Amino acid sequence: MKNTMHHIDPTSGQFKAAKDRVALDTPILMLNMLRFRVSAKYSKEDQATACSGIEAYQRYSDLAFPILKSVNASMRLYSNALATMIGPQDETWDRVFVVEWPSFDVFLNTVMDPEYQKITFHRSAALDDSRLIMLENKH
Repeated sequence: MKNTMHHIDPTSGQFKAAKDRVALDTPILMLNMLRFRVSAKYSKEDQATACSGIEAYQRYSDLAFPILKSVNASMRLYSNALATMIGPQDETWDRVFVVEWPSFDVFLNTVMDPEYQKITFHRSAALDDSRLIMLENKH
C-alpha cells in the first residue's frame, strides 16, 4: 500500500524531539532524501514562473548553498538516487544528500532565519515528498 502522506517540512514536535535528544553544540549531519514533483506547485503569491520540480529545487539550491557556506555548513554527499535496494518498492527517491553542520544550534538558527525562510517556497513547490534525518557526526 502506497504511503499517501507527504512530508515536506518538519513539525514543531519533530523540532522539540530533536532538541530533547541533541545538545545544541553537537556537530551533526543531515541526510536529505527528496522526491520531486513533475511540475513545481507554486502558489499565486509566490510570483514564480512555471517549471519542473527539479528546476524549482535548483532555484532553492542556488539561494541556499551560499547561506550554508556562510555558516560553515558543507555538502558531504550529493547524488541522484538510482534504486531502492532495501525498503518499500513504492518508496522511491530522486536525490539524496548529506550536509555537515558545525552544530545543531547553527542548523536551527539557519533554518529559522528570516532570510532563509524567504527562499523555502521554492523547496516546498519542488518536492512531492522528503525525509530529513539527523545523524551523529563522528569523525
